[in-house]
Amino acid sequence: MLLGVLISDVPQPGCGNLTVWPGTYKGLGNYFSENPAFPPLYEKTSEELGFANPPRKELSGKIGDIFLVHYNLGHAVMPNLLEDIRYMCFFRIAVKGLLDHREESLSNI
Repeated sequence: MLLGVLISDVPQPGCGNLTVWPGTYKGLGNYFSENPAFPPLYEKTSEELGFANPPRKELSGKIGDIFLVHYNLGHAVMPNLLEDIRYMCFFRIAVKGLLDHREESLSNI
């Protein structure tokens, strides 16, 4: 999982928000079930992967709030349109032995 910790307030969209596309974990799980070789996804659109992106959701919050995001959930950081710097710290969380079942963890959530 991806763990994001807000170190500054992100009160509204357009502040460099962590952004997610709700429900995309299902489409990516299906993609990984059929394509276990893990080709680079960043060069492909969701339509090329076999599903349509729902509307994005820019996550807002206050200092100290956290976000937990599964790797299969489409996510990105949006541009910060304000003069204030948005500070956020990200951590990658994995269970012991993940490398032994990495493909299964992405294709069978």
